[in-house]
Amino acid sequence: MKQYFTFMFNLVIPVGIVFELPVVILFLTKLGIITPDWLRKMRKIAYLVLVVVGATITPPEFISEIIIIIPLLLLFEISILVSSWCYKKQLAKQELENHSLEQ
Repeated sequence: MKQYFTFMFNLVIPVGIVFELPVVILFLTKLGIITPDWLRKMRKIAYLVLVVVGATITPPEFISEIIIIIPLLLLFEISILVSSWCYKKQLAKQELENHSLEQ
């Protein structure tokens, strides 16, 4: 029982929280705090942070670290795509509003 709860608290819950990355990025983009260009510029730093987080929340085995790190990096790339989609949508909405105000 103790091993099960240790596993849950040390691996499953942190991974579940980190997998919310695209939702958090979407929220921050909608608020105007971050942009897709900024995410692209910070890609190398984000990769480093994600690798450190992935290595921290997994047991000290190379295979388990890779199994967690690869999805984290893919989630970051998906987050950039989601942010780009949201940002373009916001720009189109602002342009439409500006165009309607001019008339």
